[in-house]
This record gives sequence, C-alpha cells and structure tokens, in this order.
Amino acid sequence: MKKILSVLSSLVLSFSIFVGAVSADHTNHILELVEARNDTGGGVIIIFRFGGTWENSELNTLKQGTVFLGDSKYGLHCKIEDERVICTTSRVVAGSTVRIYIGGFTFYAFIRPSGDVASGDVVSGGNQVCYSIYNLTEAPFFQQAWIDDGVHCQSSTANVDDTIDHNSQLFSFQLSSPTATCIPTPVNDDAYYAFVSC
Repeated sequence: MKKILSVLSSLVLSFSIFVGAVSADHTNHILELVEARNDTGGGVIIIFRFGGTWENSELNTLKQGTVFLGDSKYGLHCKIEDERVICTTSRVVAGSTVRIYIGGFTFYAFIRPSGDVASGDVVSGGNQVCYSIYNLTEAPFFQQAWIDDGVHCQSSTANVDDTIDHNSQLFSFQLSSPTATCIPTPVNDDAYYAFVSC
C-alpha cells in the first residue's frame, strides 16, 4: 500500500510541476487578435493589439511565435508598433484555420486565401456587399474562440440583428462580436456571428 501511495504522490507532484511550468500568468497582460489575412502579392499578415503592463523582457515574447497547421508548425515573425504587434508567417497556411502561439497566449484564426473578399467589400460592379461569417470553436480551458467560417454576399447593406442561414445554422449581423465569459477574445468586425450560448 505504501508503494502505491508513493508512486501516486510522485505522479501527482510530477504532473503539477509540469502544468505549472507551461502555464502563463496573464494577470496584467492583454493580447487580442485583430486581423489575420493573406495579402494579394504579399504575405500572410496577422495583427494583434496588446495592453496592460508588460515589462521589456515580456514584450520580447511578442516578437516571435509559432503557427500550427495540423501537425506542421511555422515561424511567426513580428514587430511591435505602438500598441500593435504585426506578424508574418508562411503562405502555406492561407485558406486554413490555424492555431497561433505567441507571448504565452493561444489563438485560433482562419487565414483567408489570397484575393478573397473581406467583410464589407462591395463586389460584382457594386451590386453586392459581402460580410465575414464568424462561428465558434472550442479553445483551451473550456472557452470558445471566434473563427472565420466564410463570406456572405447580399444585394444591400446589412443592418444590426439581420439574420442569415449558413450551413443550417443561424447567424446575426453585429458591428462586433457578442461577448460572454466563455469567449475571451472579441472580433472587431462588421460581420455575421453565431449566436452565443454559454
């Protein structure tokens, strides 16, 4: 019995040391994903906004990160301008939903393919207005994250609370993403958003 308890306590202690080593203290740090795009003729650009209290050594953690596409990982190379972090990564991730790790934070984002229509763009000779569609996906720690789920084009400008059916799910037009305790990162985009239930 003593041997079993000894092994069990060693496992619990080892696990708690491992978890403590990988968790980050975000008490005074704010980092939000503002935009993820693939510029025509350019590269994949990912922009963050940071706030709170960051030491110079902590700001250095925002100068590089990692982008995960399935099991593949790509470097994220960033520069800090005022309160923004502007990053680039491989064009391979264009057209995919990726996981981004930077400064101890994890984000999920859809990187539009090159030349894709952006939210609010007028297309087809001015006959249609197109808006992004954001859906929810599971994120770490029992929270959810907004991911780009496509584009909806219509013949007139959208009004707040207009609804559409996309892939058998209702979405509501809002000027920015609905907020809730289970969704830590807002999206500041005029777009159609899934209904939040948490």
